[in-house]
Amino acid sequence: MSISGKSFTVDVFPQLVTVEINPEMASRSNPGGEVRRERYFACITNEDGDRWVHHHGLESLEACERLCDRIKERLDDGESLNSEYWREERPEYGSKAYLQYGAQNDMEWERAAG
Repeated sequence: MSISGKSFTVDVFPQLVTVEINPEMASRSNPGGEVRRERYFACITNEDGDRWVHHHGLESLEACERLCDRIKERLDDGESLNSEYWREERPEYGSKAYLQYGAQNDMEWERAAG
């Protein structure tokens, strides 16, 4: 499968990720000793609100913005992207995709989480 088309937006998707586990950093609020940092991911959104996030997060916002510009150029030129390097993300809140299936997925996840 590939990701292609001109009806995509490409944006920076910041996320907190665990970069290491350090037992010396453990506390009541962090019993596992997780060390978290913000990483920036390229995110592609189609016109229905379906989203894909690049698997490799960058430490620099500027570097991720440059990556997003390159991805947008490729899509605008009609090239496709290899879906191996992208993971599906929850649909954009309030979008057509969210209303069709995303809200239901969120409710199921919340029920399962208890």
